[in-house]
Amino acid sequence: MLVLVIRFRNKYSFEKAVNSVVVYKDGVTIIRFDPFYNELLTLNVYENISVESAGGFGSYPLKNIYALSENEKKGDEMFRKTIMRNFHIPIYTTVDCRNQAVGKRSFLSLVFSCRKTKDFDDILYLIYTKWKTGNNKVEKNIEDYRGVFAKGEESDEDFRLNENVFEKLELDFSQSVDIDDVVNISIKTVGDASVPDYFSDVVRVMGGRVVETGRGDFDVDFGTCKITGSNKVFIKNIGKVFGCKVVYQKGNVDAELYFSPDYLATF
Repeated sequence: MLVLVIRFRNKYSFEKAVNSVVVYKDGVTIIRFDPFYNELLTLNVYENISVESAGGFGSYPLKNIYALSENEKKGDEMFRKTIMRNFHIPIYTTVDCRNQAVGKRSFLSLVFSCRKTKDFDDILYLIYTKWKTGNNKVEKNIEDYRGVFAKGEESDEDFRLNENVFEKLELDFSQSVDIDDVVNISIKTVGDASVPDYFSDVVRVMGGRVVETGRGDFDVDFGTCKITGSNKVFIKNIGKVFGCKVVYQKGNVDAELYFSPDYLATF
């Protein structure tokens, strides 16, 4: 177990809560592990709930966007961005378990029934979080947050997310941060590109606060983003969630996040 802890510490954040997603054949489960309280929260989102995909590909059941992301040769990137777009929740990693149903098997069964070619570290990490938290687990469905409503125009079994679902999710998914430890962050874009409003929510969930936005001719590579700052834990996590280059350096604020317009188009 010590070997696993050392291995995971290099890949995952053990200082702050981490959100993972398991993709099942009939939905997805968002799993939040809080290492401070040793608490596990699982949120089930079932297959009849449709969301708007990142990148402008249209509306699909959330579980199907994982396959769409693969078909578009984007790995799990578009899928994670879709969750950010609709739930305003940062996602660190995903596990492909589309050959079993939501909640039908134990965490240990992930080892035997989920794809392991690229997910094995993430599978082991989820098993570790279950071992670490013991019975300190809370399981909820998206309906518990009054987060869905019927589309109406098709059938009673087709649903969409409520636009204000984040207001109900925020309490459960936000980092436990003292007011003095909140990271002030500046978001800057190249040219005339605009940052989606929900980016501020994602940053807030991660323990940050957007205090400044700006546009200009910044040094950001085509189709990428960059995070700079001195708070190593925070900017490492931002880099992981957004897929940004990480640069450890002091600036005018605690952290500065730069986006190219081509990168922003992928949301």
